[in-house]
Amino acid sequence: MNTATKPTTLQSATLPLLPVKGMVLFVNIEHPVVVGRPRSLAAVEKALQAEDKSILVVTQRNSDTAEPERADVYDVGTRAYIHRMDRHGDDVVSLVLRGAERVRIKSFDSSGPGLEAHYEVLPLPEESTDTAEALHRDIVEKAQVLGAMKSTEWPKGVLTKMLQALKHPMEQIYVLAYLLKLDVAKQQEIHEASTREDAMRLLHKALVHEIHVATLQEEIAEQAASTVSAEQRQYMLRQQMEAIQKELGDEGGGGNDVTELRKQIADAGLPADVLKAAEKELERLQKLPPAAQDYQLIVGYLKLLAELPWNKSSDDKLDLVEA
Repeated sequence: MNTATKPTTLQSATLPLLPVKGMVLFVNIEHPVVVGRPRSLAAVEKALQAEDKSILVVTQRNSDTAEPERADVYDVGTRAYIHRMDRHGDDVVSLVLRGAERVRIKSFDSSGPGLEAHYEVLPLPEESTDTAEALHRDIVEKAQVLGAMKSTEWPKGVLTKMLQALKHPMEQIYVLAYLLKLDVAKQQEIHEASTREDAMRLLHKALVHEIHVATLQEEIAEQAASTVSAEQRQYMLRQQMEAIQKELGDEGGGGNDVTELRKQIADAGLPADVLKAAEKELERLQKLPPAAQDYQLIVGYLKLLAELPWNKSSDDKLDLVEA
């Protein structure tokens, strides 16, 4: 469902109110929302009857609140257009909302079937200071650095095009705050900022943190890849060593030792669990070169197993008086 031509912005008015969970709708951002609460459905239906399909969108302070009242939503929200609507039965609709302008909720009416609110428009901060300009330039640069990092999910090149398409610095800030997927409280803080400098300081801090985290992710991934590569090299070298040993007619690093020990183990009549452990060590010994640190240790261990009298016993003297 497409919106009609946008009317002239009003400085204050009353509109249906839609509380949302876990998100902040910024100006010029489109976001999907699923609506299923009765009062929210009634607000949506009333908004759809208007020519421009405007609705107020405010974020809940606590997502667990089932039926939010005035104290349960933030003061600053967004007047939005219902850009698209799809029905899923009688009690659920999915919307695509597009933020139009920031607003402050002045009064809250929950007496009807759907929530309504009286609001005033909060224009985008227009003041420009040297600090705000410097922050803005660094934010754009850092955003491009983050967008180019391997651990970032942003499509390459898309971020730059989006920022270039937005002329107002605050719209760029809102897009970045949305893309960074910050928690709701931080997004709301940026949304409520009354000056460019305040909003940019908040976003700049978030960007620095995200770049730091992304850098750590890439370092961890590289370390993991390096470890895997080392293990793969060791495996390939072992395979090559075994092939060379077979070509030379040698069963292992110490072929004679392994062959002799295997015969001694077989003749020793070991119990099943001990035999299983011995065979495991024989396989390990076969893969080691005689110069390896563990080679002689394993040979000694296997010789001890073979020499123990597993199947020999003596008659015990159980005469208490003689004892």
